[in-house]
Amino acid sequence: GQSDWNIPHPTTASELVYIFDPTGGSPAEAGGSCGDAERPTILFAHGYGGRSPAAYGALIRHLVSRGFTVIYPTYPNSGTIASWISMEDAAFAAGLSADSRADPSRIGIISHSNGGGFTPRLAQLASEHGWGTTSFFAVPMAAFINRGTPAGPVSEAPNLRWLQIAFENDVVLDNGIGVEMFNSIQVAESQKRHLTVLSDPSNGRISGHMTPTGTSFDDMDVYGVWRPIDAWAACALGEVDCGFALDFSQVGPNLYPANIVSNEPVDSNPPLPNQLPQTECTIVLNIRPCPDNPWMTTLRDQSVPVGGTTTPQVLTVGDQQSSPEQLVVSVESGDPEVVPPGNIVATPGASPGELTVTATGAPGRTGRTIVGVRTSDPDGNSSVRTFALTLGDGSPSPGAFHAIGPERLLDTRSGVGSPQGRVGDGSVIEVDVTGRAGVPAAGASGVVLNVTAENPDDFSFVTAFPAGDPLQLVSNLNTAPGRTRANLVVARLGPSGKVWLYNSRGTTHLIADIAGWFDDGRLSAVSAGSRFVPLSPTRVLDTRNGTGAPAGKLGAGASVDLALGPACASAGGTPTAVALNLTAEGPTEASHLTVWPAGADRPTASSLNFYAGQTVPNMAIAPLGAGSSVSLFNNTGQTHVIADLAGCYVDGSASPSGRTAVLSPARILDTRAGVGVSPAPIGAGQQIVVQITGRGGIPTSAVSGVVLTLTGTEPTAATHLTIWPDGESMPTASNLNLVTSQTAANLAIVKVGAGGRVRIFNNSGSVQAVGDAAGWIAT
Repeated sequence: GQSDWNIPHPTTASELVYIFDPTGGSPAEAGGSCGDAERPTILFAHGYGGRSPAAYGALIRHLVSRGFTVIYPTYPNSGTIASWISMEDAAFAAGLSADSRADPSRIGIISHSNGGGFTPRLAQLASEHGWGTTSFFAVPMAAFINRGTPAGPVSEAPNLRWLQIAFENDVVLDNGIGVEMFNSIQVAESQKRHLTVLSDPSNGRISGHMTPTGTSFDDMDVYGVWRPIDAWAACALGEVDCGFALDFSQVGPNLYPANIVSNEPVDSNPPLPNQLPQTECTIVLNIRPCPDNPWMTTLRDQSVPVGGTTTPQVLTVGDQQSSPEQLVVSVESGDPEVVPPGNIVATPGASPGELTVTATGAPGRTGRTIVGVRTSDPDGNSSVRTFALTLGDGSPSPGAFHAIGPERLLDTRSGVGSPQGRVGDGSVIEVDVTGRAGVPAAGASGVVLNVTAENPDDFSFVTAFPAGDPLQLVSNLNTAPGRTRANLVVARLGPSGKVWLYNSRGTTHLIADIAGWFDDGRLSAVSAGSRFVPLSPTRVLDTRNGTGAPAGKLGAGASVDLALGPACASAGGTPTAVALNLTAEGPTEASHLTVWPAGADRPTASSLNFYAGQTVPNMAIAPLGAGSSVSLFNNTGQTHVIADLAGCYVDGSASPSGRTAVLSPARILDTRAGVGVSPAPIGAGQQIVVQITGRGGIPTSAVSGVVLTLTGTEPTAATHLTIWPDGESMPTASNLNLVTSQTAANLAIVKVGAGGRVRIFNNSGSVQAVGDAAGWIAT
């Protein structure tokens, strides 16, 4: 518990100095539970507009529950930097004098936003006063500029321990400010750390500017703010080893992305003007009461791999030494058909505060799903810890395809499916797939997405991978500054039904349009799905010579219908969708193509983006409409359009033939490093043979085709690559077009030939080729 009181501000009549003590801490309550013992003291510098301590009520209560006295002076919204710093310094001195239990030799400065910017100067002033001689630490959060100190290095007391905290999706401030402040602080490298609190995709929580305040009281506060502060304070006070303290607070780079705290400085947002948004002046308070037992607030979602169907998981339910006696535990199954709730058992663990959880999947199941353990206290506060249960060896079962007319799932420009704002350097953004656009909540194993990078500011690449899995060093889309590029992606879903998109460098907007999904092989889903029949690449449209449509470029706002029933006749069954490699050739303006079922309303999604004079391909998987046809639309200017048919989806059957198993991405070809072939570029007019089966999670037999992201890099001349089944004649088709020095990728769905192999041909110059497997098709 705690008591709080206040004194008049020593310099400004309109302001107050709030003092929070453990129970019995105020002069009127001497002899309480804390007696007259001096307490280590927190000097708290609030953010702009946060005059009321209620804005940080949960954090203050937590600090007091740990035994700290907290001194919280206010300053007005108007004023100068110099006046604010002077007011804070004078108020800290007054508070330390007024409370006989405040120990000026053991102090910490905790600050946020505007107050965070004062912290270097406040720390200097504290040292000049002779405070913090025994222990001295500072924790500025979401700092707004290095305020009140000269530019350049900032000299601080030699015993100061500095913990800089930034928030990944801070759209109020540029996180680069915190990095610059961190780098400018002159203390021993071992005495300072920079943490970036990462958004938690597993439960939709966003690490934003207001995370440490009363407007955002959830697991982000606990793991991103409370525990690191606890650890840093314990380290500074000499109560625990500093390395142990940081490990205890789960601070470390190897825990990303499962943990929401990283120790790497991340500049995740573009700089904003040096002014505070007015939205921060009108903070809306909605503070959730702090439970008497803070154990409940320490729970969070995380994904932990499990090796087998009955491997026990030990979950810690709190950071206290014991759990509340009235803890209520219940279990949840992310997919009851795969893991029945009755197959999940939670029992008290070997140590206080632990639960041992075992879960068993239904007979014959493979793959992964989520198991949840919900804990609730008598006040109704509850939280869920989750882990991913691996069934069998975790390999996906081949499933049927379910086409969807393009529908937008993600657009960071407008905030569709994610917070609005560019995706930062080294950042991951989540695409929630299941339960949207007709994808069921359970039973889906993979998704087809057309992913677009819009207006990137650096050369980079984008990787799609299952949410919750470690990042793989593969790519799906390559970007160049100022260029909008798209690529079709087949991505395996994480056990929570989500996909993560990783941006390697710079910042960019990301857009994702769904074109279909794959089920996990359950009969209930397969009956309504389609199977894929890979074909040798066949040119079905070429407006340069009149193949499939009248000769001549497709004009602005014009569309053409392409009948594909005859081309799919050899596939057997009724065709439902097609895999087309589209190419724009000789466009007169920047534009985009859209492909959709003939006879249906044209969607707003794009299938291929290009610029004037470019030759650009992109794979499209499109449902067939009226007359077994698709429509193609050109937005602006004029362009030739070429389409090569890679295969057809036909109505499903009870046999596994034509079903697709979606894989976590795996590199099976890299001519630069000698992966899959000898390490050498492909020369002009040369071919390479690549073994597909038995590699990257693809079986050695019963495979008819492969889903492959093919990337070309370091071309010495404008060229194109063609991929086709080994043992067959090279077709008149292309899969990837490149200009000199360009790096670009395109999805290929390819029939495998003799011995489970494919061939790749390079037309001109020399080029390095990279191939990342995304799935395979059963015979």
